[in-house]
Amino acid sequence: MTLPLLLLGTIASAQLTLYWRSGGRLETVALMASLSWLGGALLLADAGEPVPVRRRTWALGLAGLAWSLLVLTNTARLYDPLLHLLPLVVLPALGLVGGVPLRSRALVDLVAMGLLLPLQLLLTRLLPLLPLARTTAELSAFLVWLSGGSALADGVAVRLPERTLVVGASCTGAETLSLCLAGLVMLALLFPLPCLQRHRGRGLLLLGGLSLGAAFVLNGLRVAVLALTPANAFGFWHDGGGSHLFAMASLAVLVAAYLALTEWSLRQS
Repeated sequence: MTLPLLLLGTIASAQLTLYWRSGGRLETVALMASLSWLGGALLLADAGEPVPVRRRTWALGLAGLAWSLLVLTNTARLYDPLLHLLPLVVLPALGLVGGVPLRSRALVDLVAMGLLLPLQLLLTRLLPLLPLARTTAELSAFLVWLSGGSALADGVAVRLPERTLVVGASCTGAETLSLCLAGLVMLALLFPLPCLQRHRGRGLLLLGGLSLGAAFVLNGLRVAVLALTPANAFGFWHDGGGSHLFAMASLAVLVAAYLALTEWSLRQS
């Protein structure tokens, strides 16, 4: 699997670089895409001994890779959403080229890992942003009050003594919530736990609920930090690297919870 992993690194680097250089919202999309690429690389590395590649399987894999090169070459001028589908096409294509059987669980897992990016973007569109914004404003105002400041939630606005902070779509934490759900799916695919399988998904639902709750609270904390931040540092916590720190912290909470559940499962067995 050395060649497929090298190709994966090349294509992933190109896509993530395009996202990151575009700036703004696409920087968060780069974090989303990195989950698919990281999970796909681990699946390919753990795919086992390759089987003899048939001509049709090889052709399908090469067609997927050729399509990805066309998208990377022309995406800025043609149809940008095609860029979001790269992991969905490239990961199974690399598996086929590397000798993963066409009808195998490994190929299904690669497709599922590639779906994480488009499903995250779809979820951010489907989440009810207005109720989420109002709840975020109430939580942020409460956190500002806990810190000793003065704040009042008024709809989607957090009213402060000297200014008013409006919780827009980018401040609702919808992208962070979808990132945490995708991270949970990635962990379940890579490191399945017997205890989660025995309880028929109830453990995953509980873990997902706890992770989403933690992500929501951390995003509320980010908005509270924005409310207390001087104007010269506002951009860092709103659109810059500071906003991504809270998304990474949410993923860290998820990984810690999954590790704790893994440890508990091992002790029960």
